[in-house]
Amino acid sequence: MRVPVYKLKLITWGKPERVKFLLKGLEYKGYKRFCDIDVFLEGKKISWVSVAEGVSPNP
Repeated sequence: MRVPVYKLKLITWGKPERVKFLLKGLEYKGYKRFCDIDVFLEGKKISWVSVAEGVSPNP
């Protein structure tokens, strides 16, 4: 099955981990995941696990 792939270059002063955290919310519509958004910094993929380690489950 072929799926379209899009590449977007984002220039921001925000921390890459924060950008990944915000984009992770765009991957879902309701409780259903409908896309996969990867964030790369200098050719290296930022893992969601590394971003989630800094997030507290209790606000």
